[in-house]
Amino acid sequence: MNGQGLMERIIAYGQRAIHQQIACALAVCPCCGGRPVRFGRHGVRKRLFLVFVQAVIEEVDSYLTRWKCPLCRRTFTQYPWWAIPHKRYVLPFIEGRCGAYVEDTARTYASGVHTPEGLPFSHADADTGRELAASTLWHWVTTLGGMSEAVRGALELIKQKDPSTGLFRELGRLRIRAGQYRSTARQQQLHRCGERLLVARAYRALFEVDHFPVFETDFAFR
Repeated sequence: MNGQGLMERIIAYGQRAIHQQIACALAVCPCCGGRPVRFGRHGVRKRLFLVFVQAVIEEVDSYLTRWKCPLCRRTFTQYPWWAIPHKRYVLPFIEGRCGAYVEDTARTYASGVHTPEGLPFSHADADTGRELAASTLWHWVTTLGGMSEAVRGALELIKQKDPSTGLFRELGRLRIRAGQYRSTARQQQLHRCGERLLVARAYRALFEVDHFPVFETDFAFR
């Protein structure tokens, strides 16, 4: 999906949230672990997203639905598939940039935040001179690499759906180039990020969806 199309979907999602047209995707409360008959609506939360349209970073406002558990009385936010808690940049671009680096098509963090033509990704308000920083790419790598629970859950669903999947062999062949890290800890983080990207790609293709399982980006975070 191109950036312009994603912007339109984000805006449309926000309008659905405002008009109470978003259903809760969870059966289990992320706060207490209980299983209520239903969760109560608790309003909406405004959220700014950063979407990449070619080499330009565009801002788009939207809304996310808040829910309240009738058992523990605590509230949480439901995130759509393109959003990660505490990140304004949309997930498809984060995955694309992380994938380029982990798969070594972008050999440095600096090249990882540039277009194939070598142009920096810049904010739409170009007068500020703001460009995507190379350090941001590493933060994204650590975020995706920290989603080990989601990876394990997705692997189980993939194995149930397709017992003969070649994904496990592909994961076994995953290697990180030595020049991409200076410590074992960073190597492991890059490897976990690469695993998450491979599993997410296989999951989407197998289940013909554009989202990862509900225990990750569709999961509700406080």
